[in-house]
Amino acid sequence: MLTGHAHIDLVWLWPERVGEAKAVHSFATADRPIDMYPQFRFAYSQTASYAAVSRSAPTLHRRVLHRIGQKRWEASGAMEVESDTLPPCGEALARSFLLGQQAFAGLRGGKPSRLLWLPDVFGYAGCLPQLMRQTGVEYFFTTKMTWGAVTKFPYSSSVWRGDDGSEVVAHIVSQNFGYNGKTSLGELKGHAFGHRQSDVHHEFLAPAGYGDGGGGPTEEMCERARRVANLASLPRVKWGGVEPFFDRLAKLRAKLPTYRGECYLEYHRGVFTTVRSQQPGRPQDEAMWEVPGSRWAAVSDEGEHDGLLVVTGSKYGFSARDGTLGVSLLRTVPITGYDQKHAAAYAQSLLRERTPTPHLADLGRHEIALALGRYDSWAKPLARGRWPLRLHETLGRRGAAQLRLAAGWTARRTDLLEKPGALLREGRVPFRPYEIVSVIVEAQR
Repeated sequence: MLTGHAHIDLVWLWPERVGEAKAVHSFATADRPIDMYPQFRFAYSQTASYAAVSRSAPTLHRRVLHRIGQKRWEASGAMEVESDTLPPCGEALARSFLLGQQAFAGLRGGKPSRLLWLPDVFGYAGCLPQLMRQTGVEYFFTTKMTWGAVTKFPYSSSVWRGDDGSEVVAHIVSQNFGYNGKTSLGELKGHAFGHRQSDVHHEFLAPAGYGDGGGGPTEEMCERARRVANLASLPRVKWGGVEPFFDRLAKLRAKLPTYRGECYLEYHRGVFTTVRSQQPGRPQDEAMWEVPGSRWAAVSDEGEHDGLLVVTGSKYGFSARDGTLGVSLLRTVPITGYDQKHAAAYAQSLLRERTPTPHLADLGRHEIALALGRYDSWAKPLARGRWPLRLHETLGRRGAAQLRLAAGWTARRTDLLEKPGALLREGRVPFRPYEIVSVIVEAQR
């Protein structure tokens, strides 16, 4: 399936004002084929560009809104800009989703985007699925993972599971044609042959149009697509919307493979990453989830009594992954008996991080005290007497924090779109491993 697109680096080899001019040029170029080719569809993902066009070319902006109403132009992408996901701090990402979804709702008749469209960033953090689900996003698309220097990304269609267990349906272009999809015969064949889940889902998504500096689809691309639509030895070519494409893919979710954690890009290595030394995938990589052991192994949440325990009379090792604790083929020297030394090793092995010092932590009390008057220089209230509080569990532990509120204040759970949720009774904030928790603290009237 083809969809017109125009990836624009808003600031790269040019200043912001030139990036805004590129948006005007690309929007005007994309509008022209809509009248010439009835099946043509176009999608654009950055609300900052829609705002720039509304300022610089209001007539064109009104025409784009009309095209959106006709369902010939799709406003979808979720973020204000196509943001990188590893160098920015977590709150910057959260704000880009919040501002982007508010703007998309304005463009789409009150409905936020259900798709995150990120073709050009330096890798994809493992927290993204959680951020997406907390802002109403169900689907993910990129072309960038084809840039890997050595390891080929294993899937074209999959379920992407984040660090906390949140999941989204993902489709990743399998061939590296850069950002300039020209609907050439070689491109179409490459997409078809590279679609690794074609046995499950017979469609692939191929963006068409000039990108990086914008430009969008040309009449030549549209005419070529028309002529090869039903050509022998080529995949059937048609234009369509990106969110409807993912709706069809989501129906096959149970048959799709699952990819876990950060999508690590073996390129642009001068940026941050949260990836381990190896990602699971090949058989030899799977050993990273196994450890040698003897007689017993246990997994539990720190400070809690619930967990899993395996006792075996063999001298094999153990594996722990995705909530499953099992016996593996990794051997070790047998050890018998159970003394104080082993007991100490057992207790420490359950901790993912070293016990924090008293100067850097609250020793497990998890009490949060806010002095709002001290944060006027950087924190911005949502309204008078209404403040956001963002908490992030980083050690992979389940538990609860205690929020101490001054008299006359209440706290309520919310999501990243700041929709009001349940009132926190007595200030207790339960959390899951790696969960991002948002709380609204407000003064009672």
